[in-house]
Amino acid sequence: MAVIKIVCDASYDKDLCFAGYAGIINIQKLNPGGQNVWSDEQTITYAGVVAEQKKSQESETFAILAGLQQLCQRQLNGAMDLVNSTIDVYSDCRATRERFYNFEPSLMPENDQEHGYLKDIYELIHRHQCRLRVIHVAAHMPDHQATDIQKLNNLVDKRAREIRFKAMNAMLQPESAHSPIKQVVVLLPQDPLDIMEKRAWDRLANHLAEKGKFIHLYIQGNPDQHSFITVLHDFALSQQTNLSDLVKIYTYTPDFFDKPLNKCELTLLRYHMKMRNLNSNVQFTYDEVHIRAAIASRLIFGELSPEVMSSHFFGRQKPPVDAVYDLMGRLEPNENSLPGSVQGWIHTFLNYTNIPLAIGLSEVFSHEGLKTEVAPSTRESYRPNIEVDGMGSTDYIPHADEKLLTAFTEIYENSLAGLSSRELNYKELAQRFIHEYLEQGHEFPKLSEASIERFVYTNRKQDPQSFVLTVLKQIKKLAP
Repeated sequence: MAVIKIVCDASYDKDLCFAGYAGIINIQKLNPGGQNVWSDEQTITYAGVVAEQKKSQESETFAILAGLQQLCQRQLNGAMDLVNSTIDVYSDCRATRERFYNFEPSLMPENDQEHGYLKDIYELIHRHQCRLRVIHVAAHMPDHQATDIQKLNNLVDKRAREIRFKAMNAMLQPESAHSPIKQVVVLLPQDPLDIMEKRAWDRLANHLAEKGKFIHLYIQGNPDQHSFITVLHDFALSQQTNLSDLVKIYTYTPDFFDKPLNKCELTLLRYHMKMRNLNSNVQFTYDEVHIRAAIASRLIFGELSPEVMSSHFFGRQKPPVDAVYDLMGRLEPNENSLPGSVQGWIHTFLNYTNIPLAIGLSEVFSHEGLKTEVAPSTRESYRPNIEVDGMGSTDYIPHADEKLLTAFTEIYENSLAGLSSRELNYKELAQRFIHEYLEQGHEFPKLSEASIERFVYTNRKQDPQSFVLTVLKQIKKLAP
């Protein structure tokens, strides 16, 4: 039996839907030798981050849940017994207190993340047979006027804010403590331009393997039978080791189709949109743009941890790579829209980090201390300007007949006034395009509508004719 006080708070970034939280737990328990004699048992602190919070109140409630989880973990470890204990939680969020005392577990509002947090809190209380009270405490009181609890609230408020900034810095500006270079990203086209370029790729693969550098590899198109992988496979056989000890191959169709994107990856997406003055506080759809962004983030930052711990804020199993080697075609980024390829997202994320980027065989070989013996036709500056992902290009899609193109143009021209006055949004514009497409006897899958809505929202619109044609091509590409 114990009397426990938790003082907790959260710091919320509405543009990134991202929060840091922190808390202090004071535990007093009854002395075994004396009745009604209490002693300070222990004071512990906790902190962390939580992503994809729709409102600040959600993160305030999560801070309470995180404190209870700390206590339950201590019970599992045999450090204390929560049965019949009283837990007083002090929060400066009055709405969280009201929601707690008016909570109805059987009513599950749609898309209400806080409901899930409160349900977990009630389940923990019931499981461990303890009592919990949520007490409102005034926020940001000057220390010379504050009570002891208010001073602790000021302390956890500052700590939560520090944790949020620290986590974002860890995600966006990772510093590699290991030297020399031990992990690299390699981006490769599907096929070499000629035998000289193939030999250069083979030499690079063998060199990286010999140096013990683990490779995060992305190949445009199908990686099967690629010479770079063949060289690594042969090296693994010669060393009696596994290919997976040398390289992790990322493709466009990994597990991203089977589960939603990680919340920390969505934080990276929101940060990029914020930096480009795009609306970052949006509901993400599950489409190609975001899948490619997730692949790029895992190429650079590595695989995700099962959970984000306070000592490992960027949520990855290992530190990020030390360098990125881009041997694909020249990239012409579009500053006014989201990148449309894995390569584009790689370059985008590198804009916010200190990770070196080498482009083309000459730079990559120089970075690795190798001499380049490649014919001029195979150098990066002469490689054609190609689309990195075949699925990302719409150039090969016919734009159907003139009647459909004319109808789309009229729809867009008639929508300009509504878009300017904000009476119409781009989601509704996309729906008008799709409706017209169906009206003219074509088929379009319902599951692809969100992708078109996102495409219409992010695509450049300076040239109306070009914009309408591009939208029509994209619809044709996704149509059966």
